[in-house]
Amino acid sequence: MKTKFLLPVLAIIFAVGMSFTTVNASLDTEAWIDLGDGTPFEINTIPCEGTGNDCQVIVQSLANPGPYTLYKDIELQDPYDANTPTPYTITD
Repeated sequence: MKTKFLLPVLAIIFAVGMSFTTVNASLDTEAWIDLGDGTPFEINTIPCEGTGNDCQVIVQSLANPGPYTLYKDIELQDPYDANTPTPYTITD
């Protein structure tokens, strides 16, 4: 009798608990480049790792692939860091 009551209650508790562990990946994918005239262009890939240099990317899908500095904000003020001055290539 206790298990008929206890198992559904535990299932509900675990379901509610697991709903808070879902990660929203879209929050971490905001990156911007300056197309040259101050116009921000959003990039969905952030390949940069490390520190010491501004992150540079080459975007192969653009008419002028770059390299461009990758920024964290749409105002193009805060660049991502990278451990190499060599630009990362983005193929999408």
